[in-house]
Parts: sequence; structure tokens; C-alpha cells
Amino acid sequence: YTALCDYRDRMRAKYGVDPDITVIGHSHGGNVGLWLAQAEKEGKRGLQVDSLIMLGSPMQKEMACCIESPLFRTIVLCHSDGDAIQRIDYISNKERKSHQRMSDVADIKAFIQQNPALRRHDVACMINNSARHITHINMWLVGRSTPVLKAFDVVPLVVYLPALMNCLDQHPHESSVEWYMQDSGESCVVSLHPKN
Repeated sequence: YTALCDYRDRMRAKYGVDPDITVIGHSHGGNVGLWLAQAEKEGKRGLQVDSLIMLGSPMQKEMACCIESPLFRTIVLCHSDGDAIQRIDYISNKERKSHQRMSDVADIKAFIQQNPALRRHDVACMINNSARHITHINMWLVGRSTPVLKAFDVVPLVVYLPALMNCLDQHPHESSVEWYMQDSGESCVVSLHPKN
């Protein structure tokens, strides 16, 4: 938190504008990013995070207040039915379980309606129409534990996040979407669809 605020202050002094800040976290790294909301509440330095992208982060009831914080303009949580680790954290929270989506712990649809300038997206990752292809390790380094797509292996999923964010810009008010990655020989086709 302090490092981000100091960086923002340096950029503000040098260029006269605030930088766009994107935080990306895998697994509990996403929850560390969410805790920036609590740090801002205590530090009161006016930090604004443009995007927090969480890959396979276990959601806990204790994080609902951070998910609903206006500190974050956009929060994206990528999840997969093949990621069992995301759902079995029974050690680090009071409820003794974790959840797959932000909407499991916070009413993000109501939050979006009340705060139309802020975005919250639960993104189900689909590979070749399967919701189970991406494991917890694959959320970070695709192909590390199991080959996923020829066009992906072994490129970190983070490389594809600009394509995801571009797709989400076309669906800014959809809280639940499916991100399709389809192998078509030597290339990969990426698309996004609202989840019904």
C-alpha cells in the first residue's frame, strides 16, 4: 500500500497526473490485493486502483467489504471448475471454507446497480468449451500441470489478460461472464459471453 501510494505521488509530482494502477494476484495474492481497501481505510492517502485482477483467488466472507470498496474501479476474478484449491481453503478464515466467485460472498449485482461507475466481474474460464480444463496452477502458468491449448502452452495466463480486459470493456455491467478460449490449430480464439 505504501509503495503504491509513494509511486503514485512520484508520478503525480513528475508528470502532473495519477498513473493507472493495475494489481494482478494469483491465489491468495488476489486477497492481498483486496486488503489494499483496508490499508486505505487506515492510511487515508487517497489511493485509487484502476484494476484488480485475481486468478483463482479463494473468496472468503471476510473479503466482502473489500470487494465493495470504491478504492477499486474494476475487480475481475477468474475462476474455473477445474480449480479445486480455490474452494478448499478451510484454514485461513472463520467460516472454514472458501468460495469460487465474488458473488458467493458479496452481492455484486446490487453493488454494480448502486455504483454504475465501478465494475465487478466473475469470469468463468472455459477452454475448448470445458469449464474444468484450467487447474489452480494453470490459472497462473497455463500448461504447467496439464497441457491445455497448443497455442497457450506454456504461456502464463497473465499474457492473455489484456484481451480479457478488452472483452470486458464491451460488457462493463455484466457481473458474471464466461471467457472462452478455443484452440483452432495454430492459433487461439478468445471471446467473452454473459453467463445466464
